[in-house]
Amino acid sequence: PLEPAGRLDRRPRRAPAKRRLISSQPKIEIGWGAIALGAMAGIGAALAAFLVLGVTGVADDGGGAAALVFLQYLAQVAGGYLAGRLAPASRVFHGGMAGLTMAALGAAIGLGFSGDDSSLGLVVLALVIAITSGSAGGALVEYQMRR
Repeated sequence: PLEPAGRLDRRPRRAPAKRRLISSQPKIEIGWGAIALGAMAGIGAALAAFLVLGVTGVADDGGGAAALVFLQYLAQVAGGYLAGRLAPASRVFHGGMAGLTMAALGAAIGLGFSGDDSSLGLVVLALVIAITSGSAGGALVEYQMRR
């Protein structure tokens, strides 16, 4: 009788060894849905707060601008918190990215309507602050999960 073509021995084959990453840095799993939902919720919260301040007339006063800025950063913390809750891991990172997404959309819309790029330094500052405030929301989730 003739042997079949191919392998001649009858021993079972071993599965190939898995390759490991050489890098010592952990791989971050990015949850784009968590970032998008956190950013959308934060933008929605900010728009609702701005609408209430505008209807009540608080935004018209001299102190209204400070209230608007405070509410914007509070909305970024809330968006970062939601993104952190929905994230599979790296909650602080996801919170910061949600805050960055909110600020980037706001900056793009603002620069698009103004047509003036002289305030580019302020936009960069706002983006850095947005990452920080969104990360604060994600850090709040981390703190609650550890308790």
